[in-house]
Amino acid sequence: MPIAIGAVTAGTAIASAIAGTKNAKLKREYEANLMALDQSQKAKLEDRLKAAKTREERQLVLAQTLGQATGARIAGIEQQKLESQKTFNKLLVIGGITLAIVIAGIIIIKVKKK
Repeated sequence: MPIAIGAVTAGTAIASAIAGTKNAKLKREYEANLMALDQSQKAKLEDRLKAAKTREERQLVLAQTLGQATGARIAGIEQQKLESQKTFNKLLVIGGITLAIVIAGIIIIKVKKK
């Protein structure tokens, strides 16, 4: 039961910090980024929000934490795209070499027939 109460408390502080955001677009971005955080990150965010004394401090903590999470996610996506591009380039080189071998084979066969 204490775990459930702690989770509710954590959710309440984070939700109230997000609710304090006046900009609707920013509020949606915060909520989307919050969904991407794991439980330990949410607990750390909760602790930092509890330590903040003013609304502005809570907004700053929220923006920093969710901004860092977004940055990490973007870096992961960029790394994945880079790996995909490397794989594509390797396949392109292998395909080009295979095509060259096939063309050379066809030329050799035609020359031998003459």
